[in-house]
Parts: sequence; C-alpha cells; structure tokens
Amino acid sequence: MTCRQNKFALPAAVLLACALLQIVQPSFAYAEADLASMKCRVSDIDLQGDYRGACKNGLADGKGSASGNAFYEGGFREGRKHGRGRWMLPNGDFYTGEFNLDLPHGAGLYQWRGDSSQKGNRYLGDFHFGKKHGYGVLVTADGDRYEGLWKDDARGGQTATEIQFQRRYLAQTQAIQVGGRVCRDHPFGIGSTLMISGKVEAVRGSQLRISLDPMHRRELGLPEIIDDESIMDWLPCQASH
Repeated sequence: MTCRQNKFALPAAVLLACALLQIVQPSFAYAEADLASMKCRVSDIDLQGDYRGACKNGLADGKGSASGNAFYEGGFREGRKHGRGRWMLPNGDFYTGEFNLDLPHGAGLYQWRGDSSQKGNRYLGDFHFGKKHGYGVLVTADGDRYEGLWKDDARGGQTATEIQFQRRYLAQTQAIQVGGRVCRDHPFGIGSTLMISGKVEAVRGSQLRISLDPMHRRELGLPEIIDDESIMDWLPCQASH
C-alpha cells in the first residue's frame, strides 16, 4: 500500500502517515539574492521585509523565502504562498504543509505556539483555504484528542474524553434505577472518607433523589432525603466495592 493510491481507499492511520511524510520537507537553501529577486514582491503584508528566490514578472514565483513580521520558505505563485512550505506566523504559531492563495490548503500540520486559548494544541490533517476541513487529528495541550471529520474549522464529532464520559453516563443511567441501592464516598474527619448508602427514590434526568440509610444519617448528621444529586457521583452498591 502506498501514498499514491486513491486516498479514500487508505486507512486513516496510513493517510496521516502519508500526510506527515509529504509536509515534512528539508529546508530550502538560497545563495545571496540577485538584483531580480530583491525587486520581487510578495502579497503577504507580514513578509515585506526581504525576499530571496525565484521571480517572474516582478512577483515571487517558484521556491523562495520571505521575512518581515513573519517568516516563510517554500513555494510561491504570482507573489502568493503556493505549494509546500513552512510558515512562522507573527504571533509565533507554526504551519508546515500545503498552500494555495496564501492560505493553508491541503495536508498540513498547524501548531499553536502564540498566547491564545489554543496554545499548545496541534492539528494534523486537511485544510481548505485556511480552515480545518476534511479528515484530521487535533491533540490539545492537556492531551485530549479528537480524530475525525472537520467542516469550516468545526469538528464533526466528540473528543476521546467526551466519548468516555458519555459511555460512563449511559452505563450509570442503565445501572441506577428507582428502588435500587446506591453508594458513594463522603468526606469524614480530616482527609478521610466514609462510604454512605441509600435507596433511589427518583431519577430525574441526570439527578437523583436518595433516601439515606439511618446509620449514615446519625454518623454524619445528614438529612433523611438528599435531592438533586448527580447520577455521576453514585454507583450501585455492589459495583462500588
């Protein structure tokens, strides 16, 4: 199986490996710029400081590098980033992959390095004119992972953590029923806990109404009935041991 095969016939893991091999390219090296390249223009306003590389009709065209508030090296077409390249954005974010009309387009790897809510995140997958679009993997700074389809920068599914929580929630709602006995740990003393138990009087969505056992009420000074308890905080007593 090779990367040249129809990409729709390749497994997701192979597609990601192919994309990574395609976008991680050796750096382009240039000799001193000649007069023609010095006069070449690029369209990106953050790359107006210096250009070195191929030129056509006064515009960057072919392989080159440009710098200013940002830095880019790779392919150009009519002054715009085009083909494969590496781009260091003004805010410190980094992208390596394919470009079209100055924007990430095709397979690429984007890393959020600047000060933002996404700092530390990275995305490997498909882009469509600057937006995550198609198949890709997003790994967040705290290690969460979403792998699947994207459309206009929005993910079309759930993260691994969300899927795990949903599975646990469904298991809880199936296991806990009216009349069943439930248990959980309750703070007791300094740094200790005590197992308390009771009977489920009502289930309202994700909330429980529980009648506590008399022994626990006396020991901890708790009321006979506790209401609006999260279903995620309790387990069927036999499953809690």
